[in-house]
Amino acid sequence: MTRRVLCLFTRTPLHVGEETKSGATDRPLLREKHTGLPVIPGATLKAVFADAWSESGRADRSEEAAWLFGPAPQNEGKGGVLHFTDAVLLAFPIRSARGGFGWITSPQILQRAARDGVIALSLLPDNPPDDDKAIFARLPLGMEAGQPPNVQTRIVLEEYTFGRAGDLPSGLGQTLAGLLPGDPVWKEIANRLVIVSDATMSFFTQTACDVTRRMRVNPATGTAAPGALFSQENVPSETMFYATLTCDAENDPAKKPEHQRTGQDAARRFTHKLQTLGPVFQVGGSGSIGHGLCSVEIREPLA
Repeated sequence: MTRRVLCLFTRTPLHVGEETKSGATDRPLLREKHTGLPVIPGATLKAVFADAWSESGRADRSEEAAWLFGPAPQNEGKGGVLHFTDAVLLAFPIRSARGGFGWITSPQILQRAARDGVIALSLLPDNPPDDDKAIFARLPLGMEAGQPPNVQTRIVLEEYTFGRAGDLPSGLGQTLAGLLPGDPVWKEIANRLVIVSDATMSFFTQTACDVTRRMRVNPATGTAAPGALFSQENVPSETMFYATLTCDAENDPAKKPEHQRTGQDAARRFTHKLQTLGPVFQVGGSGSIGHGLCSVEIREPLA
């Protein structure tokens, strides 16, 4: 069995939602029940990449696509050798009173990332922040107040002020920046990363997402068509998710053992094809208005 990590960085707002209305939002985001954090189902990722492999309009997938993802839904047969976990949140963009915006993450999110081989255990913060403080670099987001020697550094995210709980773990920002090398926006993560408490992270990801009004106009009346006026919640652009990809060995009774393909073969083929088709894929709904465009990067997990 071979494992890889898929990083997904939203270039435009993204909506992967539930069918039921939640509060004032007609189309809320799909979220983890126990944390409230946005999540992208593994089934969604598998469908996105499977469709990219297959020629548009074909009833049957190519032999390679069927090997990796399984046959087309209308055909019976075993599943493919690629297995996707849900894509979970790694860093969420948040408005800052100074410096424009930063990215927030939390100890629990970083612990997950370390468990999944995205970052090293040594990069976890030694002293997690409480709900009134955050861990961040003094520049460019910090704001200083008071006179020496009683100068205090604070940060304002949305309309909330946090004290400074300490320095970022050495190397954490650089490691995260390396997940998507070459992106001119994401490379700033090293200076704009803020570690908040798990409760604060859950709060911001539930209150600071985009909520837009969508409608379809009836050309005869010039008003919204029946049932076509609704609100939709979106993950903002510049959000980083990651998922784990497991590549199994082929198990085809019709082939001799020496002709069977391994999990490493599947990982190499998937990586090569991603680089050929990518780096941008459309994920989730509202693709016709440019939503869901994501930069995708695949890498080996840390040991």
